[in-house]
Amino acid sequence: MSGERVSLGKLAFACHIYDAMTDYGRSLRSFRDEVGEKLDLADGRQRLALLDWLNAWTCRIDLTMLEQLAEDLAPWYKQARSTLPSRDVRLLDLTPADLDAFASLFDSLSAIRPPKARRRFGPTAASKTLFALCPGVFVPWDRLIREKLVDGKESGTAYVSFLKQMRDDLRLLAEEWPELGDGLSKLPDTISRPGTTAAQLVGEYYWAKITKKVERPNADTLKKWLAWG
Repeated sequence: MSGERVSLGKLAFACHIYDAMTDYGRSLRSFRDEVGEKLDLADGRQRLALLDWLNAWTCRIDLTMLEQLAEDLAPWYKQARSTLPSRDVRLLDLTPADLDAFASLFDSLSAIRPPKARRRFGPTAASKTLFALCPGVFVPWDRLIREKLVDGKESGTAYVSFLKQMRDDLRLLAEEWPELGDGLSKLPDTISRPGTTAAQLVGEYYWAKITKKVERPNADTLKKWLAWG
């Protein structure tokens, strides 16, 4: 389990650091400008755009396998698209039982491997692909986050467990801050991150905290810094 409760202050600090100190936000905006509001993996050009974006998000996809992998994503998407939540659904809208249904979806995506590829698509790329498809529900993860929160497991069951932890964090935040709106709809604007989702922001929090070991300074330290002008 994630253990320490996510506070609004810590979330805002981590997400500010994430956006200010990485290029991930810019690359995501560029990707969305290219593919439009809703990613459609039935379109071959959008599949290639997805793979380019995944590499910008450090997925290390073999460049010699891009076209073949793009082809292999097509039948997965054809089978999966009816199972995917609509783009306006939020993580807080779903029950734990709803999330359980995504385990096999994740496994089938993670397992994709072109015949001559050195490795499979994998759990990190799978999580980021699902996030690209449904940013209000799915949360990206990486190896360090898996090691910390799900004992390093890479399965769809582990990913669903991770999503449930993220949902619990957001539920507690929504209970503490009802002024953030239904389903934390006002959270992005409140912390100056318009155009994002609560699911994206809690993912950024854990990336900053676990992957980059960013900790918000305590109140005394912040007060001292502010006094320096």
